[in-house]
Amino acid sequence: FTLTSAAFPNVDRDDLDLEVDLWARAEDPKILEELGQRYSAVICGSDQVWNLRWYHPAYFLTFAGDKPKFSYGASMALQELSDQERALFRAHLENFDGISVRESQAADMLGKAMGREVWWVLDPTLLLTQDQWDEVCAPKMVQEKYLFCYFLDKAPGARRLAKSFARRHGLK
Repeated sequence: FTLTSAAFPNVDRDDLDLEVDLWARAEDPKILEELGQRYSAVICGSDQVWNLRWYHPAYFLTFAGDKPKFSYGASMALQELSDQERALFRAHLENFDGISVRESQAADMLGKAMGREVWWVLDPTLLLTQDQWDEVCAPKMVQEKYLFCYFLDKAPGARRLAKSFARRHGLK
């Protein structure tokens, strides 16, 4: 996947200096080391990037050495932190120059754990207006009305509920 894929036909990757395929290569320490050396600062952030069920040190920018590190809208989906989790976040985030998360509870928890300000920010997907999204996205692939659900796990009860709702409302 690249930013110039069919999903975003109007985004010119040449105008951006981004590495969008880090996810697929996060296991390769040589590539991470090269990325850490290439950029003057590094930013992380995404849905569930700090969810410890999918922990990887690269998601905490450990490859960036002493370069400035920031998070924008990082998500962790934790309601509380154990002592061990608190220590892990402290160790990974102590050298971040700025930390922001998309959940208010995460901002409170991390702020207390770190003893510093952690900003609560808007989910990055909500920063664009509908018109701005329409400008960068490809035309709809599905023209009929449908229900889209995003589950982090199998969630059989939630899936049954979604299917029932879709049937009741004539949605695919």
